[in-house]
Amino acid sequence: MNNSMKKWTMVTIAATMLTTSVVATLPTDAQAATSSLSASTLNSFSITSPQLLNLTKDGFSGKYGSGITSVKLLVEGRVASVATLSNGTYSFSGLLSGKKIRSTDFVSVIGYNAQGSEMHEIEMTPAYTDDVVIPPVVEKINSFSITSPNALSLSQNSFSGAYGSDITSVKLLVEGRVAQVATLSNGTYTFNNLLSGKKIRSTDFVSVIGYNAQGSELHEIVLDITE
Repeated sequence: MNNSMKKWTMVTIAATMLTTSVVATLPTDAQAATSSLSASTLNSFSITSPQLLNLTKDGFSGKYGSGITSVKLLVEGRVASVATLSNGTYSFSGLLSGKKIRSTDFVSVIGYNAQGSEMHEIEMTPAYTDDVVIPPVVEKINSFSITSPNALSLSQNSFSGAYGSDITSVKLLVEGRVAQVATLSNGTYTFNNLLSGKKIRSTDFVSVIGYNAQGSELHEIVLDITE
């Protein structure tokens, strides 16, 4: 099981969990533009979810499409909790009660349609950590673009995004200086250990930039900083 759509062939989309302002610096033969990617483009039969399940927190939430009428949390193949749905957001609560979930358990979130058929399943990794990151939902991006969460929490130790085939390096810049170079793997870049050395302050100007093999900047995304 993985984060792919099950039982449906969907048109690929690009979306972020929250509205993200994207400023693109494109190659010389392309026109630069500013665009807005919104959760409203979430596929009607899909859901989103944190990639990690924090076992010290009592619940979590995500988004669901218009074709989803029920979202359930399964632990070792059994339904552990049924989410509350409201205006496109589902929420699980009471997860600490009775210690329902262990770090060794197989955990997934599944969205169902009105007929009770499984539409979309996302596997989660249970862990004792505060580093619960909701990554952008991306199935197709331009070869010279990247994606990113629209905000970076100062209590967040890492985050990830997607990068196109022309991107060979992704860097995190703080006040115009390179704070970290991401690890790239199969279309996903990851920044880790952001809390080490307190590299970022709430007043800093922070951005993520994707570069090509020649070191030219192709795409920059400015991040909001939250406590």
